[in-house]
Amino acid sequence: MIILLDGPESGHWPVDWPAPLKVADTDSLLRCCLERHVTQVVLPREAELCWPQLLERLRLLGVPYRCGTPASETEPASQGPALILDGMRMAVQWRQYRVRLTEVEWRLFLTLYQAPGVTFSREVLSGALYRDHRVVEPRTVDSHVKRLRKKLRDLQLAGELVETVYGQGYRYRTLAS
Repeated sequence: MIILLDGPESGHWPVDWPAPLKVADTDSLLRCCLERHVTQVVLPREAELCWPQLLERLRLLGVPYRCGTPASETEPASQGPALILDGMRMAVQWRQYRVRLTEVEWRLFLTLYQAPGVTFSREVLSGALYRDHRVVEPRTVDSHVKRLRKKLRDLQLAGELVETVYGQGYRYRTLAS
């Protein structure tokens, strides 16, 4: 997974690179680095001057990073405006709309968001939501999905981001699809 700290260059993401997980601030970025497997962090060009402490933390965590997006001969991906994830506030933003999520809803959303198109069973999602391995009914995930969908509707998106795959589970539908 590649994490992109939202900045002026985030609109020029090369087509041949995998879609990044966009975060709004440095605290969200570090939280994602600690919670998820990160292959690279892409920061705005001015990061070397503005955030030397952040760069040192990334070095200590062993997370590779680069300042500025790479030069690309291809056109930027035309996926439309991307969602911005704020890990510190557990919030999702699209354009001027913003919703805050509970911790369980945040984990559910991140699990689905980081693997668009992949269908997750209720059992797999339950394991991702409750890290203390508590036993919950499989239908508990359905309740969390219902509340997450309700909050995501406040983003004024066309269609649902979380799709039900009948008899299998749930998956994330990208904005572009």
